[in-house]
Amino acid sequence: MVTFRGSLAETIFDQIEFLYVDQVGPIGSVLIQESLNTWMADLRSKNLKASLRHIPRYLEILAQDIGEESDRKNFINSVFEIPALSHYKQLYKGSV
Repeated sequence: MVTFRGSLAETIFDQIEFLYVDQVGPIGSVLIQESLNTWMADLRSKNLKASLRHIPRYLEILAQDIGEESDRKNFINSVFEIPALSHYKQLYKGSV
């Protein structure tokens, strides 16, 4: 699990989670945990640590569970409207 207690990163992850649950509904909490586990395993396999610069990969994983392309785009665009993440949009490789 990602631990960013009391940090800017924690606030950003909370905002992402809020946007995600708003998009997919109550099941979003379960999907978030599964996505976090996948993301963390992916990072560990590359000897990387969780950080904001790796957010685009986390978003790719989350977005896989959003069925409608327009909903996926809305979610991704909403996340990149978070000021601290706007400059990471260029790193996002999923469909927007």
